[in-house]
Amino acid sequence: MKLRILYCGVDDGTCRHRGNALVRLGHTVEFLNYRYPHDPWLYRLKKYAGLDVSGINALLQSTMTRNEYDVVWFDKCVDLHPNVLRRMRKHASHCKFVHYSPDDMFNTQNSTPRYVACIPWYDLHVTTKSYNVQELRDCGAQDVFFVDNAYEPTVHRPVVLTEKENALYQADVGFLGAYECERAEMIKRLAQQGIRVRVWGGGGWSKIKSWHPNLRIEPRAVLEEDYAKAICGMKICLAFLRKVNRDLQTTRTMEIPACGVFMLAERTDEHLRLFEEGVEAAFFSSFEELFEKCRYYLAHEEERRRIAQAGYQRCLRDGYSNDHRMKQALDYLFAQAALE
Repeated sequence: MKLRILYCGVDDGTCRHRGNALVRLGHTVEFLNYRYPHDPWLYRLKKYAGLDVSGINALLQSTMTRNEYDVVWFDKCVDLHPNVLRRMRKHASHCKFVHYSPDDMFNTQNSTPRYVACIPWYDLHVTTKSYNVQELRDCGAQDVFFVDNAYEPTVHRPVVLTEKENALYQADVGFLGAYECERAEMIKRLAQQGIRVRVWGGGGWSKIKSWHPNLRIEPRAVLEEDYAKAICGMKICLAFLRKVNRDLQTTRTMEIPACGVFMLAERTDEHLRLFEEGVEAAFFSSFEELFEKCRYYLAHEEERRRIAQAGYQRCLRDGYSNDHRMKQALDYLFAQAALE
């Protein structure tokens, strides 16, 4: 079934990746793009004042007058007013309204009172956070579907680096992501124990550039093609979880193996379900285990490469891409509709 989809989200990052996956699946997709202020303080001020930071409400009210969609898909939309959503549903009673979030929507940093008020008015919530399923139901969600995270096949893939790129991105052990005290402390201790570590990321990382000669901080984010190249330059790529989001897996969980690179990640039940330990990825539950596995796998190149290749094949075989995840969600949406 080919659908007419209005896709509402920011025009970059994983949000755009998911929209593009719908196009690759053969659906007719119209993108309704909005932006948030680049200034984080301005964003927080407007957000907590209850203002429409992104302008989504005005955009939607003009777009929906055409009444030509089968699905309106919202990708982490926290500004939508419940009155606007209710009017949209009344105007397009045949249409299915879906909200997708890659984040913990019960972390106040990710949510707003408007979002919570809208929860009962969506036909389906799609979440990558297994613990959000019951929480959404408790807030009145009509239906909730859990999907694992995904990689973007047009970006996250094995890349053969040029000599210049290899000099730019090479690392024994590396990490890409935001600063958090716990992960920063572990990385510092690895450097102190003789492991050469390289970090790419903004925020607080810039404050610790001189921690140790074995630690190289690149205080900026790398995106899209550069992100994949940075992963492919690493012998071991670390996958820390964001504690404030109660993460059990992240997009990096899929992106690192999809690039054909050895992943060393925090051990969780979900990670163990997604990749076989010691065969398709490696995991740790303490600093001591992290250090020992870094040291071991740096010294055992053939085994490290074999595990990286097995993790890559698992991504392909079990459908860990955006295309598969989006198809799963839409199949579920219309299977449930058929039962009504």
